[in-house]
Amino acid sequence: MKLLRTEIILFVALLVTMMFIPIAGAAGDELKAGPLNPEYIQYMKEKPYDSQVQVGTHGLGLIPSPIYRPDVKDVQMFGSNGIDSYSATFDLRDSGKVSPVKNQNPWGTCWAFATFASLESTSMPATPTPGFSEKNLVNLAGFAYEVPQDAGGQMRMSTAYLTRWNGPVNSATDPYPTGTWTSSDNYPPVKHVQNVVFFPGRTSKTDTDNIKGALTRWGAVYSSLWWYNAFYSSTYTSYYQPASDSGSSSGHAVTIIGWDDAYPATNFIETPPGPGAWLVKNSWGSTWGSAGYFYVSYYDKAFGSAIQSSGTYKDTAVFLGESTSNYPTVYSYDKLGEVNDYSYGSTKTGSFANVFTATSSETIKAVGFYTTDLSVPYTVKIYKNPTSGPIGGTPAATLTGTLPFMGYNTVEIPSSQQVPVTTGDTFSVVVTVTNPTNTKYIPIEMNSEGYTSGIVSQNGQGYLLGSSGWSDLKTLLDNSHVCVKAYAGSTVATVDTVGVYRDGVFYRYGADSIVYGLSTDTPVTGDWNGDGLTKVGVYRDGVFYRYGADSIVYGLSTDIPVTGDWNGDGQTKVGVYRDGVFYRNGYDAIAYGLSTDKPVTGDWNGDRITEVGVYRDGVFYRQGADAIAYGLSTDKPVTGKWK
Repeated sequence: MKLLRTEIILFVALLVTMMFIPIAGAAGDELKAGPLNPEYIQYMKEKPYDSQVQVGTHGLGLIPSPIYRPDVKDVQMFGSNGIDSYSATFDLRDSGKVSPVKNQNPWGTCWAFATFASLESTSMPATPTPGFSEKNLVNLAGFAYEVPQDAGGQMRMSTAYLTRWNGPVNSATDPYPTGTWTSSDNYPPVKHVQNVVFFPGRTSKTDTDNIKGALTRWGAVYSSLWWYNAFYSSTYTSYYQPASDSGSSSGHAVTIIGWDDAYPATNFIETPPGPGAWLVKNSWGSTWGSAGYFYVSYYDKAFGSAIQSSGTYKDTAVFLGESTSNYPTVYSYDKLGEVNDYSYGSTKTGSFANVFTATSSETIKAVGFYTTDLSVPYTVKIYKNPTSGPIGGTPAATLTGTLPFMGYNTVEIPSSQQVPVTTGDTFSVVVTVTNPTNTKYIPIEMNSEGYTSGIVSQNGQGYLLGSSGWSDLKTLLDNSHVCVKAYAGSTVATVDTVGVYRDGVFYRYGADSIVYGLSTDTPVTGDWNGDGLTKVGVYRDGVFYRYGADSIVYGLSTDIPVTGDWNGDGQTKVGVYRDGVFYRNGYDAIAYGLSTDKPVTGDWNGDRITEVGVYRDGVFYRQGADAIAYGLSTDKPVTGKWK
């Protein structure tokens, strides 16, 4: 049924009014929704008449998110960086962290391509080069769009699909159509996305540190702009929409892979206030632009979460995945992820919880939830068989910390506090947060006409803490869920064991020996493919020969080889130690120690990312952690997870 324009305007007005009606709890506490994104309201008003997702022959497809956080802005995600903290130019292609350019045409699926261009990059370097199925994401995202390939989307839809482990799947498994669009089936994911970083808005167009920090630490960054062909220079393959231009439709999601601080302002159709540009990967094929890439001015009206005159800003994000061996099970109710932010009773700080029922005998090893601000202190408590809403029963674990980034976060439970459960046990995850700025701190999934539908809740699932105790979310906001997950795995602990390398043979304690390498080689070990098992390898004349994986040429024959999971994705990477510097393949070098030191690596803080250190005169000096005096100066250092 096609609605008349007056009917649609009345519908949108009703939608906005309903979202802002405070809902009172039993003690008078009010459940208050955050404001809706003005661009989302405008989009919902015009969608039936202006659903165009293409301009000319190129597909676009970005639509606004309902989430709106105008006060979360101008926060340095990585601390205070000086103006000279980053090099003048940077290109992720130089370190093998950019997947091949793809082509979305003729459909409005840019958001899916930008999502996976980021996830593929942060998963690299890897063999084979990752390539994920945009078609599977578009078809199975699950939102209220009858023709998903032309309806458009945005990063929060991607986040919901990925964090419920619906994907990613390999593009070879569910390939992108070259003719008629086709449906998709469900397949096991090839990565588990555990963290998605959402960027704050930025007032200054020259405030580039957040994006540069993300590029150098993780990889490619999802971002978005308004696309108008009139502002694109085919001569210089550059784009700049002045802030004075009134155009605010035809959204397009792309991926940042680098920058050039000195890129000439004269290379744009209209001259921006100064030089500098982002190097951007598009999804219009390798024959467009400069082999599929182009430059976007630092001063573009909307790019990189630049705040508009209306107070809105377009989304920027990084998607981070891990090996699927990390946790076999995810407990969750929010299939469609965060739809809006809420507060209950108090503002900025409060508690929310979910209660789950164990489907097998396993161990709760991590929890996941959205943060609606940056630098958010949290406390997570887990109760077994709670008796009073989400509390009571047996207190099983308490975790505290501060989450530096806004977005979806996974918090790993230390092995000493992991919670074993048996089939039929109930257990709760209780989260308390304190936002520095955003008054709305509770991430909620809910039905929203034209965006999400089919959400059905039950009593005893989600809870919010008010002034007089816990309230069941179903009684406050029916058919909605608290966005909190739990991750579980085998109760049987996996521990490191030992082995020796002798005359070209790895003798592995409790496992078969492996003949590999030469007697003069230096042995190395690592999880080369992210399946959770350690493999062997050798270092010889500047080459890492990895058993069951491709060789990697890196370093000099005189270097000391090191290995580690430099980005926390579950796969071991290589590096070398030379003259007091750790050179890490695909990642920034780290100067630490003396040329005479013995290098060591390890996860010193439990974040799954390998840090560096050195052993000197019986002392382990660990970057970012306390030194440990242990052993003699003549000893050979080893590191490991002993318990």
